[in-house]
Amino acid sequence: IAAAAKGRKGLAYLKSDVDNLGFIFAKGLKGEGEDSDRTSISRMTTLSRSLDFFFSRHFDELLARNFPEVYTVYSGGDDLLCLGPWDQVFNLALCIRDDFALYSCRNGAWGMSAAIATAGPRTPVLSAVNKAEELLGASKEIPGKGAVPWPSGQLFGEPHKDRITAFGTSVLWEEYPELMNRAAWLADLLRTGKMNTGKIRRLLRYSEMFRSFQRTGDTRYFRYVPLLAYDLRRNWSSGAIDEKMGEALDWAQRLLVPESPEMSQLRFICEYALNIAREKEDENGKIR
Repeated sequence: IAAAAKGRKGLAYLKSDVDNLGFIFAKGLKGEGEDSDRTSISRMTTLSRSLDFFFSRHFDELLARNFPEVYTVYSGGDDLLCLGPWDQVFNLALCIRDDFALYSCRNGAWGMSAAIATAGPRTPVLSAVNKAEELLGASKEIPGKGAVPWPSGQLFGEPHKDRITAFGTSVLWEEYPELMNRAAWLADLLRTGKMNTGKIRRLLRYSEMFRSFQRTGDTRYFRYVPLLAYDLRRNWSSGAIDEKMGEALDWAQRLLVPESPEMSQLRFICEYALNIAREKEDENGKIR
């Protein structure tokens, strides 16, 4: 299965379930007013069977049609667990959420949380599943909007849910497509030789320093700002800069602002790009 992946030959485990299902069954069939209770055994049975149809029959058909290399561990009820080539699983997650939104008529009360844990082909399945379960908990615990590094410091507010967590980043579904596009854009710069892996790995190191600062408040980790500024001046701005590298430089300069939402997304973008573009590097760190 791992051999079918692009770039890095690895696996990803997708775990997902419906948010607030107990509340929906308890309150979702009740209308407003004392005499508007529409709860009945037949209605609850229909709702339960409709969910099971989506997570069993529809999910199986989606895999057979578009993701034949993905293997189902279980699917049914209101949740699923599957594994497959890591890059395909990242695309599958968005397909599942989009299909579920259509299936629920884009009702805002119906959310879905998900998590993706990446692993090598020899990683024990139980270990990878436990990691996916931990990340799924993060998707359900984080409050507010925007990408959030995980693990993070103490967060306050009601959990937002309806998120996906992967590569140490928890993000709302509505932001996930743009995040994937940015990661694919960075991977394309690697493949075409516009950038080398050394620059991306340094960005990844600055990302970890930012995350440590966010988690601990220790100002020593704030050193990533001057380090990144020096890196950009010395290694990004030297020589001729074409249109693509100019766009990359503009993007990297926005990372100097600690409040920039792109800083919280940086780990996901860098890890995805490094994995999808991983083929063979020359002595200068360029992808061949």
